[in-house]
Amino acid sequence: MISDPPVVLVVEDDGLTRELIQELLVQEGYTVDTAPDGGAGFARIEHGGIDVVVLDLILPKINGLDLCQQVRNRECHDYLPIIMVTGLDSPHYRHAGFAAGADDYVTKPFDGRELVDRVGVWIRTQRRLETTHERVLAALTPRATAAIQTASAEATAAAQQARSAAMAEAQANARATAGAQAQAAVARARANEYRLHL
Repeated sequence: MISDPPVVLVVEDDGLTRELIQELLVQEGYTVDTAPDGGAGFARIEHGGIDVVVLDLILPKINGLDLCQQVRNRECHDYLPIIMVTGLDSPHYRHAGFAAGADDYVTKPFDGRELVDRVGVWIRTQRRLETTHERVLAALTPRATAAIQTASAEATAAAQQARSAAMAEAQANARATAGAQAQAAVARARANEYRLHL
């Protein structure tokens, strides 16, 4: 669920760049958390409540590529957009960033307005995904409820049939046992009568 206002995490080891990005985003109404290295960045992501990550590629402790991969390897239902911001602008590094799991790639020096716009694009994308997800769940819930009710009714009917069959079998066995006992009693009586006549 997107926070209100949305929360952006800026993971950047250069203090001036980190403060610049933070100031740009705060001016646009975002809540901004910051981390000076990859380790602190991943810890903050694990804590939860982040809507978009602005991530430097070259970082101490955990570099941006490894951090991307760790985020993508988490077992989490909520998708977290990652915008990589770096001075490495060669096609090789762009490819590596996208392959690691980045959603967007901005090179330094960057235009502040463009970076803010890109953050806004991913926030809107997240909101659209949430809306779609909620609509799908709303459509599926009545069907799922009906399916559960049908399955429950079928299970109840099957249990009742099983009980009826068991009772019928027990009654049949009881009648058979009673019949056998009656036949045995008649046979004993005739045998006794026969001995008396002797």
